Amino acid sequence: MIINDAHIHIGIFPSQTEQAYLDYSPEVIYSYISNIGIKKYIFSSAYTLDANFNEEVENDLIRQMLYFGKGNAFAFYWVTQKKFLQDDKFSQIDKIDFKGLKLHSRECEWIKHPKKLERIMDIAKEREMAVILHCDDDYPPHIYEKYYQKYSEVKINIAHARPLESAMKMLDRYDNVYTDISFSPIENIKFLMSIPNISNRIMFGSDMPAPESFFNDNCCSYVQHRINQISKELSQGLDKFFHLNMMSFLNTP
Repeated sequence: MIINDAHIHIGIFPSQTEQAYLDYSPEVIYSYISNIGIKKYIFSSAYTLDANFNEEVENDLIRQMLYFGKGNAFAFYWVTQKKFLQDDKFSQIDKIDFKGLKLHSRECEWIKHPKKLERIMDIAKEREMAVILHCDDDYPPHIYEKYYQKYSEVKINIAHARPLESAMKMLDRYDNVYTDISFSPIENIKFLMSIPNISNRIMFGSDMPAPESFFNDNCCSYVQHRINQISKELSQGLDKFFHLNMMSFLNTP
């Protein structure tokens, strides 16, 4: 069975046991990917959240991660408010083969900046890029509903599939809306995969290395346990969930 991961990071994450940040370099994250047996993966760079980090250095690290992937890695450009203000044309995306854009509601409350958000979505549409949009209980998927409707050509991952009711409604209404299930309870995953008209848009995602940072748990053990749990609980649709749905999200064979 092929295992793909629609939600991975490289970069700096806070340590829960030390007053410090841990550097999850491309080498470290790729070692996790290899140990778990993940075939293809979508990743973005959390180095971008460090105000003192040089973007050219970050680009080199993204290229390194792409090199490790040998055609199986897909980079998403993390759009921050600072980056937007510095360059609303996102000239950096011409330097690397980015497959999509990523937005995080907690980094910037994009819903309160409709003109900026429309500009970002316009770029995604023009360049035929997918979008990862972080959603959670404070920023539920339905608050962005008009953008799913207006930009129906753009495939949007409402990452984390929570809260469940909001995610389910958006998945049901809009064929361009996908979700990855990083941090979702197993019961929620089973429920989403049981709905025929949305089961082809539910993707496996781990959010590596966030589990290690948040739970102080070994990332490889955590993700492998999740894969094993889901494999046992899902009676059908494993190939869609672990492999085909992410390829559909990326428009990649």
